[in-house]
Amino acid sequence: MEEEVVREQPKVEGEVQDSLNSLETPETSGSLGKFKDAESLLAAYNNLQAEFTKKCQKLSALEKENNKIVYTEEDWNKRVASFLEKNPEAKKYSREISEAILNNEDLKSKENALELAWSGIAMKNYVEPEKLAKDKTFLNSYIFNNEEIKKQVLESYLKELKTAPEVISGSSGLSPSSKEEFTPKSLSDAKKYVEKFFK
Repeated sequence: MEEEVVREQPKVEGEVQDSLNSLETPETSGSLGKFKDAESLLAAYNNLQAEFTKKCQKLSALEKENNKIVYTEEDWNKRVASFLEKNPEAKKYSREISEAILNNEDLKSKENALELAWSGIAMKNYVEPEKLAKDKTFLNSYIFNNEEIKKQVLESYLKELKTAPEVISGSSGLSPSSKEEFTPKSLSDAKKYVEKFFK
């Protein structure tokens, strides 16, 4: 197919050049050459221009056809696997990504069709962090059940306990509590430590 494209263009250019050469020979300079009058010259020029336009359109169509990206099933599967490895969060949107590519002719022919489809879907499904912080389903699924987050919250709480002002003991009037150092190892230890001041 590429060879056809290469052959077409020189042929058209050659026809135009031949016509121009026939008009500019030394024997015919100053006359209309093989044309009997200006009208027949104009008609020939218009025919030549129309033919040239057709050839250019055909060439453009062939180039467009040649530039279309066609993947074998194996190539496509490799591309999808590579894309999902780089964008694991896109996996749950795979149906929407497929539909976006299949329903858009322009997108189908692009080298980066997967990335373009995914970016559009990601933008559509984006939720601002402030809204996520109020979404109970999100919090229960991704925050409250996350052991790393629980650990960080507990550590932060325990640090605050260490820097909190001394608790006043109720048993001996308004005397401050003992200044012995205590570092709780868990939330349960911290709770027991605080409870003893209220007994």
